Amino acid sequence: MGVIQKKFKIGLATFAQPTFDVSWAESVRTRTLDTLEQLGVEVVAFPRPLMYEQEALEFRDALRQADVSAVFLQCAGFSFGGLPVIISTGVDVPCIIWATPEPEWTGDVIRSNSLCAGIMHNSHLKRAGVDAKFIFGNPEEMVDELKALIKALRAITYLKNSKLGIVGYRAPGFYVSGHNEMKLHAELGVQTFHVDLSSVTGEVERIADEAAEEVIQRYGFTLAENVVENRAALLKTVKVYLALRKIAEEKSLDILAVKCWPEFPFEQGVSVCLALSLLNDNGIITACEGDAYGAVTMLIQDLLGEGPEFFNDIIQIDEDNNHMLFWHCGSAAACLKAPEADILVRPHGMQKKVGAVNFPLKPGRVTVSRLTEQGGSWKMFVATGEAVDTPMLLQGNPSLVKMDAPVKRILDTILEEGFEHHHSTIYGDISRELQWFCELMNMEMVKPE
Repeated sequence: MGVIQKKFKIGLATFAQPTFDVSWAESVRTRTLDTLEQLGVEVVAFPRPLMYEQEALEFRDALRQADVSAVFLQCAGFSFGGLPVIISTGVDVPCIIWATPEPEWTGDVIRSNSLCAGIMHNSHLKRAGVDAKFIFGNPEEMVDELKALIKALRAITYLKNSKLGIVGYRAPGFYVSGHNEMKLHAELGVQTFHVDLSSVTGEVERIADEAAEEVIQRYGFTLAENVVENRAALLKTVKVYLALRKIAEEKSLDILAVKCWPEFPFEQGVSVCLALSLLNDNGIITACEGDAYGAVTMLIQDLLGEGPEFFNDIIQIDEDNNHMLFWHCGSAAACLKAPEADILVRPHGMQKKVGAVNFPLKPGRVTVSRLTEQGGSWKMFVATGEAVDTPMLLQGNPSLVKMDAPVKRILDTILEEGFEHHHSTIYGDISRELQWFCELMNMEMVKPE
């Protein structure tokens, strides 16, 4: 897939000055390299504390040649103001100014003056048109923060090399599922490719029944009686999965947004919820109803956390228990099911066509997100909570979540900000990673508290 083509590397320049404690700066540099190595990051580092203009010029060129994805401008000691400017204005990647605490006070002269240097360099870079971000702390004491920041930097890097496949445009009347593909490419780096529904159905016709049967046997689905009686439709919706998987692989598409109705159920005679469930369960991120930004939301979550994601609607709030009910009609990945639940395949609840998967989702910590573009600006909705044991309240895939913020406030925020009705849920709390992602992308993050 496209997002794994570019290798992720970070540049590290540790600044110092001969009139301060250079040995301390070298200690900071070494400890930083050790910490970044523990986090699995490939680092292109200047081999000693960087103190002179010629060194900055040479390292800037080395960073360009190495094609780094971001640069840490580390103030391990006070340094000349021009050095970070030379590097940051010469590389078109995110720059992070990193100041560190002073070594132990001894009553003697100041040894580092790192924080002062960081504040000065931040001012210089702002005036030079570089929107650098700022962190403060000793490397070994900020592992969690570095981990979140690096995940966000990696996500931005991979996003800029990703490919979105729009399969058959968007569902009728779902205006918010459409997207500005030129803006998406120019500002987030995601390229859009269009796939006609006819190419999918043509591929379906070439797939043997045996290939679909193998998938059905591997998953061990529980089949409703009216699905057992319509084996041909079951095979066909599984073939849609196999066809879309082949197309995604051949075109190196990282995410799909599929127009799942009306053509599939009312012209082809099948619901493709099961097909989309299988795609997500097998690592091909797929949104329903042709929702392009919904698919991109899922990809961002996936790059920051551990998927699969659950593409859903909010269909109920319970203020007494502070629950939100997230649901969709039967396309959740099988690995997200509640531990004791079967994967029941039955006809789609509204379309009455085979097939959709039916099970409640598992409990656990979750993050709900939604990327939107309004008035020329990007925004990201974020909310967190705890998915609880959920009974099979209705057909499809229900998930009750006890939200951290009051549910009425969350709903009011969605309405006031104009966010779409589709959201994506990922297991785990990735709110800090999303905060870094939005900050680095100069994107507003909307998180009700």
